[in-house]
Amino acid sequence: MKLKLKAKLLDIGTGGPLIVLLDNDAAKKAGVFVGDRIKLSANGSSIICTINLAQDEPQDTIGIFRETARVLRIKNKQTVTIT
Repeated sequence: MKLKLKAKLLDIGTGGPLIVLLDNDAAKKAGVFVGDRIKLSANGSSIICTINLAQDEPQDTIGIFRETARVLRIKNKQTVTIT
């Protein structure tokens, strides 16, 4: 499973954990479930994040919480890779 998605920066903090938000259909395509961990890559770096799911989000986007965006220096609408 390797997906390229557009980052959608969320102005929400998690209080520490690195979490990303996927649409149910995108998660199914990637073969992941709530609580699974994925490798998120951007700007030449990678981190391990926990998956959370949402409904009615575009399939080609991934919601990035503040802490995750800060660690990888992700900008809105930037292409990122999950594996």
